[in-house]
Amino acid sequence: MNATARQNARPSTPAAAASASPQGEAVEVSILGQIYVLRTSRDSVSTVRQAAGRVDQEMTLIRDQGKIRARERTAVLAALTLAVELETAPPPATVDERELHTQRERLHQLLDRLDDAMRLAPPVKDDQG
Repeated sequence: MNATARQNARPSTPAAAASASPQGEAVEVSILGQIYVLRTSRDSVSTVRQAAGRVDQEMTLIRDQGKIRARERTAVLAALTLAVELETAPPPATVDERELHTQRERLHQLLDRLDDAMRLAPPVKDDQG
């Protein structure tokens, strides 16, 4: 992802602008009131906007606590906070392919048995006819 920054007085929320190019999508996001134009793949636009919003939220929180005013130090602390969150988050659920295969086989066996039972069953009479 490539980034270019330009000053802008827009509020500190991710911008909704995106435009296509051969290198991917150009997405504008705002972090601490500064606009950044990021290039990303078309399928990552939403994720980039969410990530930028999260970074903006964390940096705004650190800045508003009044402890640090320098943008670079605020960014470093926000990055560390977010990195710790990632490192301590539970891993995503994984699918056990063998178990999935076993369950599919059992389901097919049950469906085959049901088909056999329905073929052997006597026809149901309709009481209304």
